[in-house]
Amino acid sequence: KDVAKAEYLAGPGELIVSPSVYDSLRRGETMPSNLATKLVFAHVESGFQRVSWLNHPTVNEMLSIFEDRGEKYTDNFLDAQSLIKELVQNTHKTTRPTEISDISLENTNPASESSPQSDLLRLLEYHRHEAARDVVGKFTAELRKVVVLFISIKYEPNLPISSEEDSVLLENFQRIFSILSESVSSRSGQVRQFINDDKGTVFIASFGLRGSVVLHPSETAVEAAKEAQNKLLETMDIQCSVGITLGKIFCGETGSFQRYEYSLLGPSVNLSARLMAKGAWGQINCDEELRNNAKGRRLFFQSGGSHKLKGYEMPVPFFVPIRDKTDGQGEEKYKEQDDVVTYFMQKAEVLELVDDILEKREQNCRGSGISTTSKTQLRPRIIIVEGDEGRGKNAFISATMNHPALSSTSVIMEANRCFHDDPFYCFIPIITMILLSFSESRDRLVSLKKRQKGSSILSSFLANGVIHTPPFPRGTAMVENRLKPCLSLVNDLVFKGFPLLKSSPEAKRLKDSEKVEKCVEVLSSLIVRFLELKERPGIISVCEMDSIDSYSKKLLHRILRSDGNLLIIGGAEDLSVTLDLEPLSSLEGATVISSTRSDQKSTFDLFRWSLSREFPREDFEAIDSPDVVDKIFQLSGGMTHATARLTHTE
Repeated sequence: KDVAKAEYLAGPGELIVSPSVYDSLRRGETMPSNLATKLVFAHVESGFQRVSWLNHPTVNEMLSIFEDRGEKYTDNFLDAQSLIKELVQNTHKTTRPTEISDISLENTNPASESSPQSDLLRLLEYHRHEAARDVVGKFTAELRKVVVLFISIKYEPNLPISSEEDSVLLENFQRIFSILSESVSSRSGQVRQFINDDKGTVFIASFGLRGSVVLHPSETAVEAAKEAQNKLLETMDIQCSVGITLGKIFCGETGSFQRYEYSLLGPSVNLSARLMAKGAWGQINCDEELRNNAKGRRLFFQSGGSHKLKGYEMPVPFFVPIRDKTDGQGEEKYKEQDDVVTYFMQKAEVLELVDDILEKREQNCRGSGISTTSKTQLRPRIIIVEGDEGRGKNAFISATMNHPALSSTSVIMEANRCFHDDPFYCFIPIITMILLSFSESRDRLVSLKKRQKGSSILSSFLANGVIHTPPFPRGTAMVENRLKPCLSLVNDLVFKGFPLLKSSPEAKRLKDSEKVEKCVEVLSSLIVRFLELKERPGIISVCEMDSIDSYSKKLLHRILRSDGNLLIIGGAEDLSVTLDLEPLSSLEGATVISSTRSDQKSTFDLFRWSLSREFPREDFEAIDSPDVVDKIFQLSGGMTHATARLTHTE
């Protein structure tokens, strides 16, 4: 509390101490008496004292000298550090005794006599950051908002037996350090430490210390981490995990008068180290403060879940930078998607479909004598949206799924776009979400972290947002008892062998032909059981039902013959495609509707809707002409996302 109050009372360039520190200084307990006598104290309030040095002017007094000379803050001062140097030169006329901080590469005559001591001092001075240069003895300790990086490098070599092999080991460490320090220093960052001990090889850096402030330190730190990761992997085939945090920390000298160092101390520093330790190889974990500071500029972040960390009562959320907005697939892509979906969401066809879904849900539940939100024994139904990809079919489905009347009362499950024929590829995100909702699966991930640390599948699990939600109570059954021994079939057929679920002898004894059918049964039971536990109706969307893999077709067919309060909304261009030997249009309980096909009018309506974000409404009349309508349709080809993209083109 005293530190916080002292910080609040302190103005620019001032040092405020608490009553207890004041008493200690007055008694000369914490520093030599000859130094204590040079301090000047001025009472501020409640016993807190402002400390200054005898014959050392304050910042305001320094600035007054410039005002007397008629000088203002102009472009002549390139940065804060140059201003400080100028102030020092004009206010401190006496020459200080030569100290280590006076020796630098710039003021050392190359022709002067060289010695190991002077060479070492010049080397240390070259690598010392400007914040550690004690200009007048009062700028080296402060509370400052700083970005801190901890990087764990996957390089733990065995010590060589012979001294002749030392050079190879040292060369590798030097290469690693050079890559990391270049990634940081080239962006005005500071290298804090590079160490190898029993905990591994760790590199610590920061952005935002005095003398080298950058405009966007959060994004800059993430860029440096990405570059370091890529270069280490490309040039040395070495992976690393990174923790990055933003917070107010102590920046200054710690230690005794005989031996001290420039330190970074604070909760966010500790959090950065722990996020690094929790991360998988190749992963960058950022805290919420950094995410909030960086989002909306150049980076997108995905929730990575939360970790239970030492010193924190509640699980700490962390976030993974997933892409750069400047890569062409960032902010503009999301604007396009938002424009298209919100446009379709207010169309009459979508509103009618939403009303129909809610009405039939209510009718079915009334007929069964149960609540619309309870677990049910209803037969799933399917709605097939016929239309061309890119001309409104997918947007029609997304708008229906995201309509507040459905999304707020249903468990929404979106299938993968179907790009290839991997087993159950379509259902991977749904199965992943369901399994990670159980405590046992999360416990299993924790136990697998060390053995599977370099696994990309493990990284995807840990980055899944569902981990950040409360799991089902421990001991909750995933499937009915008779299928429990076969749960591990999901490992091989869905997750390419990743052992998320414990194997069983019963599953191993099954023949290959039996494994697929049994896995279909397990997955169907898993989905139905999940909805029972959620006690809400479920909606599964499959945008390209006519092109899903054969395994997913079997699973869909099985789900449609199960018991559960479930609606499947699928898209298809070809209704003659079969689902386990049964044409889509002939499926029991199937409803086929046609999405609105894009014509010139509907394309221009979407264009106007997207443009309304940034275009004054009174100017719409200027573009509402047959020539503009024709041109928009010609440029977009009637494709929905291409139409929305036109409104964001500069």
